[in-house]
Amino acid sequence: MVWANIKKTKLLICGLAGVLTMSMVQLPTAHAADSCFEAVGDTVDYDHGNTLHAKVKSTCEMELHSIIISFADTEKFEGIEELTPESTHSQINEIEISDDHLRLQWNIDESASYANVLSGEELFSMSYSVPLNTTVFKRNMPITIEYAEYKIGDEIRTEENVNLDAMLIVTHDGKEVVMVTGIEKQEVSYNGGPISLTGDLIIEDNPADITADKLTIKYYNAVALINDPSEPGDYVAVYSYEDGDYAASLKVPFTIKDYITTSLNIWSGHGEISAPAYIDKYNDFHVDIVPEDGYEVMWVTYNDYDVTEFLNDDYSLDVTGADEDAEIIVAFRPFYLVTDGDGGKYTKGSKNNLAFIVDKNPASYTSGMASIMVDDEYVDLDNDSIIEPATQSFTLLGNYLETLEPGVHRIELYFFDSDVAGIARATFTVVEAAEDESETVPAPETGMFTIETSGAEATSIITILSGITIAIILIIVKRYSKNSK
Repeated sequence: MVWANIKKTKLLICGLAGVLTMSMVQLPTAHAADSCFEAVGDTVDYDHGNTLHAKVKSTCEMELHSIIISFADTEKFEGIEELTPESTHSQINEIEISDDHLRLQWNIDESASYANVLSGEELFSMSYSVPLNTTVFKRNMPITIEYAEYKIGDEIRTEENVNLDAMLIVTHDGKEVVMVTGIEKQEVSYNGGPISLTGDLIIEDNPADITADKLTIKYYNAVALINDPSEPGDYVAVYSYEDGDYAASLKVPFTIKDYITTSLNIWSGHGEISAPAYIDKYNDFHVDIVPEDGYEVMWVTYNDYDVTEFLNDDYSLDVTGADEDAEIIVAFRPFYLVTDGDGGKYTKGSKNNLAFIVDKNPASYTSGMASIMVDDEYVDLDNDSIIEPATQSFTLLGNYLETLEPGVHRIELYFFDSDVAGIARATFTVVEAAEDESETVPAPETGMFTIETSGAEATSIITILSGITIAIILIIVKRYSKNSK
């Protein structure tokens, strides 16, 4: 019993000591009162600027230890673009911008563990560039203190998920402006037609019941008011409305681009060519070239420059950075099939001829209206070939084929019975004559010499060598037997 009492007494003493220790430690307390942060939105005179500011400032004098702020949901502002955030203090880091919010986080380290902040001091300023077609009329900017830790006197405070709103108001001549939306900044290719930028107008916050037909529009260039834009350059269309109670003003900048024109022509043959009639200057464009069945592209010129080698596999042409009017000319030509002789072979020394049969109407040409090229060289029609329209055959003579090097050769047959030469193509191979294998018997080789004889002579030599070898073996055996006795 005494031992039990002593044990209880020790437990009681330990408990009292723990309570005394805890009472000496000041624990952080969550601040349940109003936030020490507030959001401020600037009022912008629309005639003198297009930048709105959402700010967070302190309403308490504090040591700021850490803070994370989100400027969220900026997509509601229809094109507002966030600019670089600014801070009174330099410890901001970890700036994260996503599709729908901007997040700023304070950096805490040993060199700058906190910042002394005065009451009323601005901590963060987030600037928003406002395009002239953006609706910003009495619109709240959602701002959230995700987390903040600061010290006021000896009290540690924390705040989490505190929502702040900055009211942004646009004014014009001291009046709140009714904004007109639905008109985007535009680039217009002008080719003599009317300029129209209105599109489908949307009027927001419209107590004056403004409609598109009530708006006045004027055009300005960099110098003065103009009646109708007609030359390439930068312009501003000013849409305005005003009565005794409301004023609306919208400036829409737009650019009239310079442009080039295309001229498309077929020089010969049959097929189609297509490209845009007007192209913005320095832009790229695509030209489709489609031969008719039985035809192919012979050549293409662009402003008198041969661009055939630049055609795509489907004969189309891609032009980049066009800076002047373009004239594109295409020549098509018919092609014919080689029905016999393609892939033929000529053996050197044989003096045989090679014939090629072409699927071409024999009544449409004579031998004088056709020519032959082999490897891009014209063939002598009188001495090296025979052209027979009646049989649709083109023959290369053996004497000519004998002059060609071994290997694969390309033959092209041209017909001049129309405005442009038709063509047929084939290949053939020239090979060396096979050597007579019976003339020479390969001689065996040894490590000492080469036997260069054949037939009976080779057999005699082998017999002699075999006899010498046997005699040497018998002498060695005899001596070994004698010694063993």
